[in-house]
Amino acid sequence: MRITTILAITLLITFGVRTIEAQTPVWIESERPTSINTTPDISGWGFPDYLSNGSWLHVSIPANKVGAQTGSAGITISYKFTVVKAGTYHLWNRLGYERVRSPFTWQIDDFSPVEISPEMQTTDLMELQPWNELAWLNMGASTLSPGAHVLTIHIPGRPNGKGGWHKILYASDCFCICRREFHPHGKFPPGVWPQTVEDVAAHHNVFQLPVAQTHSGRSRVRLKGLWQITRSDEAEPSTVDAPITSLPRHPYWSAIPVPGDKNTLRPDLLFAHRLWYRTLLNVPAGLAGNSFYLVFPQNNLNTTVFVNGTYCGFNPNPFVRFHIDVSRAMHPGLNTLLVGIRDAWYGFETEPNNPSKLRDSFNLPIGFFHQGFQHLAYPIWNNPQSGILATPSLVCAGKVYTSNVFVMPLVSTKSLAVKTTIRNSSAISESGTITCSAFGTESRLAAVTLPSQKFSVPPHSSVNVALSGSWANPRLWSPQHPFMYSLQTTILINHHVVDRNNTIFGYRQWSIVGTNFLLNGEPFHGWQDNFSARNPAAWLAAYKMQHETMFRFWGTSWMGMTPDHALNLFDKSGVVVRRQGMLDGEAIGYMAIEDDPVLQKLTHSQINVELMRNWMRQVTAEVRGERNHPSVMIWSIENEFLYINCINLYGNLMNEFEAAITKTAQAVMHTDPTRPVMVDGGGACKQQTLPVCGNHYIDGKWT
Repeated sequence: MRITTILAITLLITFGVRTIEAQTPVWIESERPTSINTTPDISGWGFPDYLSNGSWLHVSIPANKVGAQTGSAGITISYKFTVVKAGTYHLWNRLGYERVRSPFTWQIDDFSPVEISPEMQTTDLMELQPWNELAWLNMGASTLSPGAHVLTIHIPGRPNGKGGWHKILYASDCFCICRREFHPHGKFPPGVWPQTVEDVAAHHNVFQLPVAQTHSGRSRVRLKGLWQITRSDEAEPSTVDAPITSLPRHPYWSAIPVPGDKNTLRPDLLFAHRLWYRTLLNVPAGLAGNSFYLVFPQNNLNTTVFVNGTYCGFNPNPFVRFHIDVSRAMHPGLNTLLVGIRDAWYGFETEPNNPSKLRDSFNLPIGFFHQGFQHLAYPIWNNPQSGILATPSLVCAGKVYTSNVFVMPLVSTKSLAVKTTIRNSSAISESGTITCSAFGTESRLAAVTLPSQKFSVPPHSSVNVALSGSWANPRLWSPQHPFMYSLQTTILINHHVVDRNNTIFGYRQWSIVGTNFLLNGEPFHGWQDNFSARNPAAWLAAYKMQHETMFRFWGTSWMGMTPDHALNLFDKSGVVVRRQGMLDGEAIGYMAIEDDPVLQKLTHSQINVELMRNWMRQVTAEVRGERNHPSVMIWSIENEFLYINCINLYGNLMNEFEAAITKTAQAVMHTDPTRPVMVDGGGACKQQTLPVCGNHYIDGKWT
């Protein structure tokens, strides 16, 4: 929970009505009605700090008691208030129980009542506790004269058509009656913007990109520390698989540590599903003319980047490593970085012409992500953590630089192949030469240098380049001798070095011959006994003591380490890894079939096509970000989805499911042709389209 040291708040509280100045809104505390014809519950629970004055008015009458207690007359609540100036006033109500509250009406004085249905969309949604949420609703407008008025809320008793009654459920925290535009901000009246010590520190925090360059010829700053964050709700969610196009118009910036899960770091933002992070970056004048890009090791769900108000890029995939070039927007001096995040709740299923389908998921408790049969469109079941989850970096590179370097050792031919992208951030075409040399991590002497390649790249564009050459006597990576190399790619233009980049790798080759896995041409036999330990060092000691030969690595972290850091440890420690993707069918977490007739008609399929499409893109992006780790033996692209979610439940649709699985496996092998793929539990498909048969729970004799 955030520290609540308030630096400046000016409020006048009188008889439950807060008035900031003569022309600004009237603020009414709902738990202080002028009259009410029942005894309400006046209290707060869960996070009472989220409530104005720490409590709200709550009325709940079970259906079997409505007839005796209220009948059709229902509940009537009134509030007296005064306005100073004539004008059109909007009435905002901070309500509870999104979508399940009872219908009610409101009226001021003798004006006609206005009906409010539980389906009307709210904003600034917050969770008091699971299934108890509150949010602001603009209920409409009324033209008022100066002087005294009465606001009346009426919740009628409603017969259910079966001789009984519907339950009465209503809760309200406060009202805001205002002439000016109102931009809700939790429990705070307009014009009140409390700031904590952390908020002020985040506002002044500046990340300094160093002038001094590293041995790789680049400059880098890790963006770990206090950032600012603001919610940016949309009443009707737009397309999920697209950049956030509008910057926050009326932000309330506060502090959040980066990296971390915003759901745990800022529980008040649990139901803030579209957010912007902001921080300042200082670029020394001496780095003008260079390229700049951001590296994000892991975000969720998707990411939009603006620098100095200029859109720079978008990544649609959760839990993957990616980078975004920001060169065209950066300049020497202070730069403002904005990172837009749609969180895990945007991972639920959508309908193109029905925004409310997704919006109706926005008040689901976080525990829903751990339950079965979820209508998810992204592979995030059991993983609701959201935001900037691992420390990002800002990198300064040359005006032409290499990215996405993929190192492919070929032990069988004693050679080395490299694929990379050359990016030109300048405004003119550039031509030059790229060279690649491999160094031992402890050596300054190149072990091998590949034949150089010439390139030409248009302005603000990129080209893909492949290099290869022989390598007579490399030191092989193996579990017993996990030797690591660094591949240095160098860009020369007019014989001058403009960029150097280092990529860590191990020289080894995984292959399959018959029924044998081969490591560097020799049979490899893997076995693992799952166990836990108090820390990574203790785990490694137990792993070696038990003579285990491989490890199944899944999920978004391992023993508090990000996947990057965990795989680095496995690389240098000689731990062979079966790397599993995010699609996890355990507990039948996903609704694998499509039971929405609208989406069935759009996709012409009975399976969850959107999930299959987003999963294929996500797992290939994950592989692209991790494929240089020598410890990874095989990509297990899913866990028990084909087995539990599909085979056990939807046998009549297996041809379509297996076609989707095969398509994804082929996409992964295209992204990384140096390793095989498998599924965990679903075999190799009926047509044996996968190179490895990954069965679970085999009974009886097998070979």
